[in-house]
Amino acid sequence: MKCETVKIIETTQFVETSDLYLCDTEKDAVRCLLANQPTSGSPVSSEFPTILGLPWRNGNILVLYTISSDLEKIYLLAVTKPNPGGDGPGTGLDTSKIQKLLKALMKIGIGISVKELLDDIIGLNRYVYLPDRRNDSTNNVVGENSLFEVLIMKEKDILISSLEEVIAIENGDMEAVRITTITPKVISVQELRTNLKLSQDEFARRYGLKVGTIRNWEQGIRSPDQSAQVLLRLIEREPEFIFKILQKDSTISK
Repeated sequence: MKCETVKIIETTQFVETSDLYLCDTEKDAVRCLLANQPTSGSPVSSEFPTILGLPWRNGNILVLYTISSDLEKIYLLAVTKPNPGGDGPGTGLDTSKIQKLLKALMKIGIGISVKELLDDIIGLNRYVYLPDRRNDSTNNVVGENSLFEVLIMKEKDILISSLEEVIAIENGDMEAVRITTITPKVISVQELRTNLKLSQDEFARRYGLKVGTIRNWEQGIRSPDQSAQVLLRLIEREPEFIFKILQKDSTISK
């Protein structure tokens, strides 16, 4: 069976800013976490849904990153400090420049929002935001009142520079400063299902999957692809929350 890998690609700005805020052990932890759980972060603002922010050190530090549409690459953009009391994107950031760069990236397959990711996986037609248990005082949500709606004005040049570098790397105009290839840990579907005390039929019905798919995964006939791995990790992290979201989505669809 093919064992898929994830490339963690670091921009110059990430390397420089991460040296200011993170020790080497923390950098390794960030790479490993994002390779295994790319949805650990949330969009930094409703204007930039494809730029995700991973809260670190109880939310005192924010790791900015973006994901390729095939989930095979994660670009680490910068490390910064959230500034909840500052100006919003409309006054602090050159939104038009950033929007232009993000559109250019999406044309070459870089940048997928949490909403799009979950749409692809389980057909949800709305954002799904998971509570961040590393920092109970900071809701891991996004919207008009998001904590991460606000970025320090001085960080705009760092963000723009990183996005331009991602485009250059993707176009073959420059090499990445650092690339780490990680094989994500394959989650045990049987163990997950057993921990939830569900039969194969119950697990499939509860999370909108086919019983045959569950059976094939557990028997090793097939392995969950990266999108399915993301869904399984979401279920592992917040089983009741995902179930409720799926129920609501099913009700609306009827």
